[in-house]
Amino acid sequence: LAMIYTCTKCNTRSAKTFSRETYDSGVVIVRCGGCSNLHLIADRLGMFGDKGSIEDFLAERGEKVKRESEDTYEF
Repeated sequence: LAMIYTCTKCNTRSAKTFSRETYDSGVVIVRCGGCSNLHLIADRLGMFGDKGSIEDFLAERGEKVKRESEDTYEF
C-alpha cells in the first residue's frame, strides 16, 4: 500500500509504503521526514489503545480519507 499524508505537527507532506498484510492485521507506524514525529497508521493488535486503522481514527473525528485507488490512500 502507499499513503500520502501531511504531518499535523510540522505540515511536511510525505509518502510512505507498507504491506497490506501489516495494515490489515498488525501495527503500522510511520516517521515524519520533517520533524521525526511518529504517526500511528494502523493498530489491529490494540497495542496503543483502540484497535483500528487511520481510516477508523479519522472517521471518529469526522475527517475523511481520499482513496486514489485500491492500494493508495491520501490522509
